[in-house]
Amino acid sequence: GEAFGAVLTDYSDQASATGKARNQLYALEKKHREGGRIAKADHIRLCNLGRVKMDARKERTHQRLRTIAFQSHGQKAG
Repeated sequence: GEAFGAVLTDYSDQASATGKARNQLYALEKKHREGGRIAKADHIRLCNLGRVKMDARKERTHQRLRTIAFQSHGQKAG
């Protein structure tokens, strides 16, 4: 119900904001690479364009949604 939607909305908003910022950094990285500043482009790619934290957030949200769904199912059955 309400908790499920709230968790999903929070994740969606955060993922959208992260994606927008990440896209700007990707464009900056591409611009530096084309301009010959390869070291700077490599640093942006290495330090800012990883997916580790994003994937971890997605997995955590998925686990929270499963918990909410299973708890909700248990309350209705009993």
